Amino acid sequence: MILLYPLFISSALQETNINSCQDKNVFKIKKFEMTSPNIPRAGTLSFSFYAELTYQIENPFLEIQVLSEDNRIPVFRIRDTLCRDNVLRCPASFSPVLYKNQIHLPATLNPGSYILRFTFREGKQTISCYEKSFQQL
Repeated sequence: MILLYPLFISSALQETNINSCQDKNVFKIKKFEMTSPNIPRAGTLSFSFYAELTYQIENPFLEIQVLSEDNRIPVFRIRDTLCRDNVLRCPASFSPVLYKNQIHLPATLNPGSYILRFTFREGKQTISCYEKSFQQL
């Protein structure tokens, strides 16, 4: 079982839908929660998801991006390795995943529509992709 707790999340999360951005996903997100889809300027975007790994993987990582819906250029990006002590013993297969994190949005971010994108990768290959829209107020 994978448990990732990079940061303590104190905000109340609400269950919501998340959209796949590719046809076949090795990580299948079963439950997605985030703070309100309307985030105040310089606010914190908290999220968590429960997923199931449906295939054997060797050394996966998760890339999280915040993109503007207007030009799809990332305004924020982090990479998080999933193979770490007490997180995931690699290679892994058919395992549950519980991931929680939060992003502190910069005050310089213009109000508007944005996309929170989760891209699971192994090497250069994208093995899963999910997106959720939100508003920066």
